[in-house]
Amino acid sequence: MLNRIATKDELRRRGGRLENDLCVMCGEREETINYLFLGCKIPAKIWHLCDTWVDVNNVHHNQVKTHFKSFHLMELNKKGNTIWRGCG
Repeated sequence: MLNRIATKDELRRRGGRLENDLCVMCGEREETINYLFLGCKIPAKIWHLCDTWVDVNNVHHNQVKTHFKSFHLMELNKKGNTIWRGCG
């Protein structure tokens, strides 16, 4: 959410030279933060396993920021949840 993960699109934007801009996990599409965490088929399998493990039926957004803003963790207080969601 703070553009600190060195995805290929961020590296290229900062002047990095890359062989290609494809996702490191699947090699099918441009690697962006949203694709890497939410669009790629490999993390999609992991999200599905996590949802099954905690017995929830989540709708996953295609934007990382929107995705994390939708979470509310019961064990965190209001301030902790605000920080978790990247809002504070």
